[in-house]
Amino acid sequence: TPNSSINHEKKFHIITASPRANGFFESSGLSSYIPSIYRYLVKRFYNKKPSSAPSDSIHIHEFSRTDWTFHGKGLWIFNNYKRTKQNKKLKSHHLNLSIIGSSNFGSRSINRDIDTSIILLTKNPSVQSQLYDECIHFFQNSYHIKDFKKQ
Repeated sequence: TPNSSINHEKKFHIITASPRANGFFESSGLSSYIPSIYRYLVKRFYNKKPSSAPSDSIHIHEFSRTDWTFHGKGLWIFNNYKRTKQNKKLKSHHLNLSIIGSSNFGSRSINRDIDTSIILLTKNPSVQSQLYDECIHFFQNSYHIKDFKKQ
């Protein structure tokens, strides 16, 4: 529908920690359930996408690297970014937006902690390329989840 929050021409790739890359993996007590709860919440989010959205509009990836935990936070928006086959350099004439920093926007973070975020909007091809490379690094250490279908 025209009022849908998802532009059907866009694809969204979301990366989150795999259960093994969560700092609470194999912890003791109640905290040992946190990785499973996070995965449940991601699955719930995925299954709430509008039924009119194409099945390939949202992709969930889980970061997994041996002996690493995942603490990446941010939002990187790329519009029509592609690398050429010849020299592998980024080719784009579109703006790039990145939000870097804390994604904690709860009451405690707003009122008690010192959390901050930076919004970076750039036309600089060098900065765009560096931000793109950072994202690619995350995705090279992740796998695509394909079984989050509604049950």
